Amino acid sequence: MRDTFGLAADEYATPLPYLSNQYLFWSLWLLDKVDLRSQLLSEDRLIDSAYDPYTFVRNAYLQHREFLVHGSQNETPEEEFPNEPQQSAPGSGSAGAPAAPAPPH
Repeated sequence: MRDTFGLAADEYATPLPYLSNQYLFWSLWLLDKVDLRSQLLSEDRLIDSAYDPYTFVRNAYLQHREFLVHGSQNETPEEEFPNEPQQSAPGSGSAGAPAAPAPPH
């Protein structure tokens, strides 16, 4: 919902839709897409090394959108997953959670 107003303003602010020459319009559009792709070439290596490229790209997109909406205000893991048990970090001075009893044989 928030992006609707920004997209409308962007549509009116860019000169591309006002071009009457179709050859110039499509040439500039294509040049923009080639430029965008050339900027992303270095990221191919990162995506290719991911275990599941689809999930990697999806999560990167969702994290980017979250950052655009909320800025650098990150939720703590306790707020994200309130029902999960808390674990202490190694070396934090506490003995950690007690070990679960062994299952009966």
